[in-house]
Amino acid sequence: MSEQIRIDLQAADVDTAQLDELTRALREELLQLDVDDVTSVSAGPAPPGSKAVELAVIGSLIVTLKGTAELAEKVMSVVRSWLNRGAAADADVEVTIGDHTIKLSGASKEQQDALVAEFVRAARASS
Repeated sequence: MSEQIRIDLQAADVDTAQLDELTRALREELLQLDVDDVTSVSAGPAPPGSKAVELAVIGSLIVTLKGTAELAEKVMSVVRSWLNRGAAADADVEVTIGDHTIKLSGASKEQQDALVAEFVRAARASS
């Protein structure tokens, strides 16, 4: 059974092009894991007459994976590592698994460790 994890990025003082670049960089890192897919979140069909098939929400990704807690933890680890580096350091990241959402910003590494462990445990227990 496949599971989906939604990742939403927000960054102050970053324009749409930069947010798209940050999102693509995170996507590339997530694709290095043994996940089924990492795609943009759909914003619905493109307007009639346009060349696009559908619109994407900039700054949002869906990670599809086989439902293992270890792989969900690896996804969270990649997101946290990416968040704490370079241009992404000022970004806010929300991760949603099922009905559970966690915001990864403004917390120390130790606080993030504890919050992420509890978040993954709670998300797995309810699925």
